Amino acid sequence: MKRALVVVDMIEDFVREGGALYCGPSMARILPVIQREIARSRDAKEPVVYLTDNHLPGDAEFQIFPPHALVGTRGAEIVPELTPAKDDVVIPKRRYSGFFGTDLDITLRERGVDTLRLVGDCTWPATTPFSTTASYFPAPVVTLRTLKSDVVVGIDEATLTELDTGEDSWRTNGTHGMIQARL
Repeated sequence: MKRALVVVDMIEDFVREGGALYCGPSMARILPVIQREIARSRDAKEPVVYLTDNHLPGDAEFQIFPPHALVGTRGAEIVPELTPAKDDVVIPKRRYSGFFGTDLDITLRERGVDTLRLVGDCTWPATTPFSTTASYFPAPVVTLRTLKSDVVVGIDEATLTELDTGEDSWRTNGTHGMIQARL
């Protein structure tokens, strides 16, 4: 097994309050967690790959989301707390998924990677089917999520309503988990 850590969209426009697509207060809480995961990967000599939104003016994605992460702007920069090291790889992406239309697949294959750990904190709507979020993965994927940051998909509407009316912090307190697969 050869693992790699993929750091997704930890850029100024998503992480900082006032950014064009600020992902919320969980961003400040997740930064130290990601720093530890990066350090762990580097210590283990595992590749660290950054996927970053990086759009051209008038990008088609702006039909869905407001303009953000424009090429050459501060908003498209990786936050300084997570600055890439010289051996890390930064891969820009123009679409929501980093597995579609980027160099991610070839980058991982060239390094012999067969197992990914993904970190980041921008969210899909919780009712988005897992198969949609994993549709661009180049191989079967299984995820284990301990729900310590607000990244969750594949929950049916009734279950989501039940959880949301129960405990406010269920998405981030680590008391819930889920295993999902697309084989």
